[in-house]
Amino acid sequence: FIDQPEGIPYELGGESCIPGIDTSKPGAIFEEHMVLSHLDPFNPVNCSFGLRDKVFNFGTVIAQLPEGGADASAANSEVAGAAASKADKKVTSAAKAPKAARASITGNPASTASAAAANQSTVSFMDMPGAVKANLKFTNPIKVPCTVNFNIKPRGGHQSGVRFPMEVYPNSIVIPPHEYRHVTLVFCPSAIQQYSATFEAIVAGGGADPATAGFTCEVRGEGTLPSLSFQEPSTMDAAGRPLLKFGKLLAGRSSQLLLNVRNNGLLPASARLEMDHHSAFSLLEGTQTFAVESKKAATFTVNFHPLEVGMYNHELHLRVKQNPFEQYKLAISGECYQEDLMFTGLPDDSLTVLALPDALILPVPVTAPGSSRPQSRLSQQDIALPGGSTITAAAAAAAAAAAQLVPTGVSSYTFALVNESHNKHFRFKWAEHPQLKFSPSVGHIHAGRSKNITVTFTASTPTKLDGQEIKLAISQISYKGEPIDWDDILAASMIASGARASSATRASSGLPGSGPKPGAEPLVDLVAKTQRDLVLKVSAAADTPKYECSAPSPAIVFRPTMMFQTRTFTFNLTNNALTALDYKWQILSMQEEPDESGLYQIAPDAGHIPGGASQQFTLRFSPQEVEDVTRRLVCHMPLLEQMAGRKPAAAAVLSGLMQFSRDVTGKVLRPWCHFELPESDYVSSGRRNPELPGPSGVVEPLDPSTKVLDINSLGVRVRNTKQFFVLNPTSITYDFIWAPVLPPAVAALGGPPPPSPFSCLTRKGTISGGR
Repeated sequence: FIDQPEGIPYELGGESCIPGIDTSKPGAIFEEHMVLSHLDPFNPVNCSFGLRDKVFNFGTVIAQLPEGGADASAANSEVAGAAASKADKKVTSAAKAPKAARASITGNPASTASAAAANQSTVSFMDMPGAVKANLKFTNPIKVPCTVNFNIKPRGGHQSGVRFPMEVYPNSIVIPPHEYRHVTLVFCPSAIQQYSATFEAIVAGGGADPATAGFTCEVRGEGTLPSLSFQEPSTMDAAGRPLLKFGKLLAGRSSQLLLNVRNNGLLPASARLEMDHHSAFSLLEGTQTFAVESKKAATFTVNFHPLEVGMYNHELHLRVKQNPFEQYKLAISGECYQEDLMFTGLPDDSLTVLALPDALILPVPVTAPGSSRPQSRLSQQDIALPGGSTITAAAAAAAAAAAQLVPTGVSSYTFALVNESHNKHFRFKWAEHPQLKFSPSVGHIHAGRSKNITVTFTASTPTKLDGQEIKLAISQISYKGEPIDWDDILAASMIASGARASSATRASSGLPGSGPKPGAEPLVDLVAKTQRDLVLKVSAAADTPKYECSAPSPAIVFRPTMMFQTRTFTFNLTNNALTALDYKWQILSMQEEPDESGLYQIAPDAGHIPGGASQQFTLRFSPQEVEDVTRRLVCHMPLLEQMAGRKPAAAAVLSGLMQFSRDVTGKVLRPWCHFELPESDYVSSGRRNPELPGPSGVVEPLDPSTKVLDINSLGVRVRNTKQFFVLNPTSITYDFIWAPVLPPAVAALGGPPPPSPFSCLTRKGTISGGR
């Protein structure tokens, strides 16, 4: 101390800090979960945080009900009561919530929940089945360690003595300076109800600064059960079970009814559909376990195929997993009956409805009496040409001289009349009709036998039968000997061949005389009170083909169209006849050869138009190169072409009806560039907000031909990349540069453009011609 007699001076320094956590950015605390500006009650998202509401929402979670229901424990009495009262109540919230990152559901169905409920006071929610966990991140931005204590305070008058289903682990942490730690919020509901609590993170000795002293938010969650409801069937039986009723069905035939179950809740629902073996009922999909997403439905088919007469009843079981209150029993019923006589072989396997093929009334040559030349009487009303088509006077005169409208509209169909009885014979007779002829029209049909019936429809003028009821009179008969097959067709054949019944046959029948007349009906006795009618509903149409086309004549001309773009033209083809009209389109080159280039496409390209109906067609023009695009669009009428082939004499008149054509052409423009973008319905489907400004800067709709680049982001602050190609269809190499298009009001102010979330990585470059 000789050189420092007064002592050595030391300067001491120090800094005092108040411990705290960073609460200025709630999004950083809930970084593992979806952070929204606000929570949408109509479209809830599981495990999401609303900045404006300052609420973390667990969403809907499967409630882990005690296995014993109300008797499991006193603490869970209200749980079972609430569940039972809501057993049939379906959740009506809008959409299924997507999963959030690192929010997990563990455990098995509610069968294990009873063990956890028995040890509620000691078992951690972290280890309980079905618990949903959310990780929260807390950061210490201060230079000193801080101790943070966490607390969950129930809201809404939670019952005392009952464990609240939200907890935080651990309940206290120490965060070193400039480091972070995670805590876990756990939600494990045990009842079907909504829960709300206040979550607090309080820094020990944190002072009064709210930005670092602690963090507070509301935590919500809802306990619910997966649920399914029946949309079909919608009727109930006396016991309150959904009833699938088939009604009456003939023995040996099949009928199907649909069973539709829908998930109206917010959670996916898994269920098992079971049906025991039955002789008449079957589940076509078989016994199975299936899952139904929220707001979706599943459909199953129940088949009824009885073989014997009688009433049938059965039961089907639907068990929803993890929901002990939804164990449905569905009743199935049906009745089987048997008719003595029935029709088989009708179209679409019908029992009483016969739709005959259309009968075309066609012009065919007719020779006048005393003349060797064909004469005719033909008007525009008889044969109508396609709309826009013309026919010269000479051609009309030639057609009129070659043909005349005669009653050639004929169609027929053959089906069977079956006797299903084992010991009854019947006599039948068809009622007369001016356009319908049944063959045979009268006859006998023996027990266990069938007889083919041919019905012929004939019309000389336009005629339409719509469900015309034709009666078949039937009576049970008894023979005085061996049954003899007979009908008017067999009788006519016997008369033509001069057949005679043998005297032995006559004697065995027990009837006096030397023999019946050829084809005579066997003598029978009518059984009293067995006379009745069977009704067959017949539909048929006969008419001369005629149609109109709204396409302009003689050509369809498209507006100038850029390469790689598409224009469409829509027109109608109207069938003015009572009969159906078959059609088939074909695109030909001007050399009458099929064109397969895809330059023009028409939809639909084939089909049929019912009588009196109209079909709309769309012709697409998609040029790929600047070239001559003139083609010919031809519509063939296959049925008319077949008829003309079978009746050559009518081909001259039918030539104007068998097909018609239109030339199609347009002009192709070569663009400077073409963007290879996938098709988007952003503009056409109305997804675009109509209040957004257009290219001019004012609120306006976009041009329907606007190309749209659709980008779907998985979240905020996420980099999304979309690649597309630009084609230079010219022979010139040019440079390009991308620049934002500013609204006029913004561009007038000058200065830099406003920030945009979109940017082009390849802002400028060079594209060679044809590349």
